[in-house]
Amino acid sequence: MFFVIILACSGSRREIGLYDQMQKLWAGVSIAKCTQKCYNSTIMATEVISGAQHLIYDADSVWLQVNRTFGNTVPELSDDGLENRDRAVRRIREFTAATHLIRIKPLGTSGFVDLGVRTPVEEKVVTDGLITTNPDHILHANPADCGQIAVTGYSGTVEKSVLGLFHASRRIVDEGGHITPLEYMRDAYGIETQDMTVRLSPSIRKESYIFSNIDASQRSDPKWEGYIHETDQGEWSVDFHQRTIDDLIQLGVETDNLFVSPHDTGADSIHFSKYRQERGMQERGGNGLFVALR
Repeated sequence: MFFVIILACSGSRREIGLYDQMQKLWAGVSIAKCTQKCYNSTIMATEVISGAQHLIYDADSVWLQVNRTFGNTVPELSDDGLENRDRAVRRIREFTAATHLIRIKPLGTSGFVDLGVRTPVEEKVVTDGLITTNPDHILHANPADCGQIAVTGYSGTVEKSVLGLFHASRRIVDEGGHITPLEYMRDAYGIETQDMTVRLSPSIRKESYIFSNIDASQRSDPKWEGYIHETDQGEWSVDFHQRTIDDLIQLGVETDNLFVSPHDTGADSIHFSKYRQERGMQERGGNGLFVALR
């Protein structure tokens, strides 16, 4: 079953924030009122949710997240991976004229590539992030516990909308690599951080991210103070998800422009989870994230 929520408010180039309501939506409750900040000109923001996919689109961009219920979208890991990925691409193309799929192949090194309007020769780019101003690009990733950060904003410098998609693993967050791309978009494209719209994908949360041991140097690192917790069983939980959010807000992202999925991939079986897969609890796979300009 699908739930379609249409909100008409005063806004600019930004979607209306709905992630704080997603828990109720996933429970099957339809909410059709604007409860968050609206912006400067009349827009329509629409969110469509089912058990297999979550889609948001507005005047500027479209976001499609598909999960394990939808099917594996990693061709290398499943016989039907390519078919599922193509099915997702057809879905997002209902809302955008973009035709060229560009997939992120993460390295875990905090690097990113600014494509501008250039289309790479290869469909797959080995990097941890992509930035584009080309409305023909569909940026794509296959996270399985690691967070993904999608950022949109309008650049007066180049007079174009700018879209970024960035991998935010525990290692990258530890190195501050989740912040560097936003600083680049600010400096290179003149988009003030408070004017960026930032979306965070489903990722693993501290309740599910448990280890028998954590390196003492990380436990004592001031950057991780308050984000690493010892459990009653003497194990350790790592809250890199909340640290990602806090760091983005500290950078200057407005909370009204920051939309966070409520889903814990380590606890929610409808999502692929590397943590569960490594413990023999689930098959290997990746959730599909597709973002594009409109």
